[in-house]
Amino acid sequence: MGSKSKVLVIGGTGYIRKLLVEASAKAAHPHLRSGPCKRNTIHNKTMSIKIMPYLWYQMRFFPSEFGNDVDRVHAVEPVKTAYAIKAQIRRAVEAEGIPFTYVCNNYFAGVFLCNLGQVEATVSPRDKVVIHGDAEFLYDPYVAQILMVVTLDILDSLVQYCNFAAACFNKEEDVATYTIRTIDDPRTLNKILYIRPADNIYSLNELVLLWEKKNGHSIERRYISEEQLLKNIEGKIENLILDMQ
Repeated sequence: MGSKSKVLVIGGTGYIRKLLVEASAKAAHPHLRSGPCKRNTIHNKTMSIKIMPYLWYQMRFFPSEFGNDVDRVHAVEPVKTAYAIKAQIRRAVEAEGIPFTYVCNNYFAGVFLCNLGQVEATVSPRDKVVIHGDAEFLYDPYVAQILMVVTLDILDSLVQYCNFAAACFNKEEDVATYTIRTIDDPRTLNKILYIRPADNIYSLNELVLLWEKKNGHSIERRYISEEQLLKNIEGKIENLILDMQ
């Protein structure tokens, strides 16, 4: 087996980057870690990309994405603008002919599971939870019958019947491990790596159900419609753009 590639993690003290450094060390990759990035701007990223083709050693670039596939996700503002900026980085990498791998792991478990997706919460809710989506299923005759005799066990059939939208939640350490494993894997060269274990895919309703079972009591659900959600985030795009520039 040949020698392993050297790994440079730019901004190695960041949220996922520090885990990449640890995973790289565990995999016995010779690695370097730069200090924290004072300003992670699109200008700095673009300038770094332009000088990469002139480096003397062979390399592969992993842009700082680690989320949804920015070229294929159907987002609304303000996230749509954030994804557009990340897509610009992809196009710049491809235009310079830089070998790459894009890592899409969907959602970090440490960020979204600890508070059940409640934006302003720092711990998991115990009494009330907000779920984005219409509650029209409550008026279905079959569901109404279930709700008349509902228990935590019966809620399983309710979740399966309603077929709620689901997402994939991955532990950060696992994301870092899989990312490092792709470095010397020719199958991932100039490709997108999707980290989507089937057992990690849940809807918010399913997560709430699991949390209820763990705690042994029901949680009040408040449903917010798509229209109301869009209204709540309207006008917040300016702050996002400032943070990304």
